[in-house]
Amino acid sequence: MPIQSRLSGSPDIDSGLLKLIEQDWIKCLKGWWPDNLNHYLITKYQVDITARYAGQSIANPFGKASGQLTMNIGQIRESAQAGLGFVVLKTLIAQNAMGHQSMSAWSIPESKMQVEPITGQSGRSGWTITWKGRGWSRSFEDYIQLCRDSFEISMETGLIVAPSVKFHLPANLDEKWYISEYEYTLNALAKAWQGAGGQSLLIVEKDFSPTLAGDQLGKQEKLIERWLTEITSVIRNATSEQLTLGIKLFNFVGDHEYQNEILRICLDDSCKPDFLVYANRLFNPNKTFEGVAGVAYGGPDLSDRNLAILTRCRPETTQSNVEISGTGDIDSGRTAVEYGLLGCSSVQMHTIFQIPTDIPASAGLSRTRKTLATLVFHPVHGLTGWLLHARRHWGLCNESGLSKWMGLKDLKMQPLEAAD
Repeated sequence: MPIQSRLSGSPDIDSGLLKLIEQDWIKCLKGWWPDNLNHYLITKYQVDITARYAGQSIANPFGKASGQLTMNIGQIRESAQAGLGFVVLKTLIAQNAMGHQSMSAWSIPESKMQVEPITGQSGRSGWTITWKGRGWSRSFEDYIQLCRDSFEISMETGLIVAPSVKFHLPANLDEKWYISEYEYTLNALAKAWQGAGGQSLLIVEKDFSPTLAGDQLGKQEKLIERWLTEITSVIRNATSEQLTLGIKLFNFVGDHEYQNEILRICLDDSCKPDFLVYANRLFNPNKTFEGVAGVAYGGPDLSDRNLAILTRCRPETTQSNVEISGTGDIDSGRTAVEYGLLGCSSVQMHTIFQIPTDIPASAGLSRTRKTLATLVFHPVHGLTGWLLHARRHWGLCNESGLSKWMGLKDLKMQPLEAAD
């Protein structure tokens, strides 16, 4: 049956299977966890949740997005122990060898975070988190040390770790790129990666911050086009080291047609990166928080818009070999499936790890493990049930009899028609 709107309700699967999933979820909340989650799901449910992020195979599609939850080594270790597929470190503000940061306005310490319920234009309810801070506000050396320590955890556990960076962007069509910032920052990251024993390519996410959408520069279409068409080659030419490069796109404050164009530009063979992260939070210029006017926000409007754009651009995304990591209001395994149907090979989240919850769990269970267990096994909202739903209704089953996360994007069906 073709999907005509956002997924809702419970997965339509055999009641016996639904009961088994619920039993597994309850066991997980009490502290049980399979020795090998994916092997367990394949054996018991014929579901394979192996995913891909930045060209690498990961155990499951779930990762932590760059932000307040990836700022110290304890947070990274907890993510590894919980079983996440990957983490993206808090966004570093690039600098040159003299310590100059052209984007220093984005290096603001966060004073606090505020978790709030939010209702979207569609009437759907959700959550958003507001904070004053932007990028990494401690020293450059502290960030490089965080990278070294995090890369070592990656070597030990298999957790994929990627730094995120905000580099200089020209303020007009004639301004040159500050290549010295790119060179110094990328070489420092590469040295940290190599020092930790990294054998594969260093992964770097270039972050177009959501607050950029509130800046006057972020409203100039020709300037944005220049950034997107040139940024990949600028980064690659700034270092002799090979990278796996991802571009995290922001949501343009304006009509959807140009947002479509932003995505299409990045899929063009002449300027495409290795992968995209789609897409950063929305921006509200009228809201004030901690004395600052204009804040980024998430919630249902964000996922509605992201899914709408991915739907419109699905012909281009499915034909392109640019991998997409989805982000934005991913509050459940069900929402992850919506992104997966539209071409995303992984999803990265922030808010879900901080929203209030009344789900009972063992006192010793980390918040990250509890969240991952719910994403995978929740009987109504979880990934396992919805992959089985896709098996039953949309033919998600390969020649080996498995319903695979990575098969969602290849289903020959009408894609989601998310609300504008």
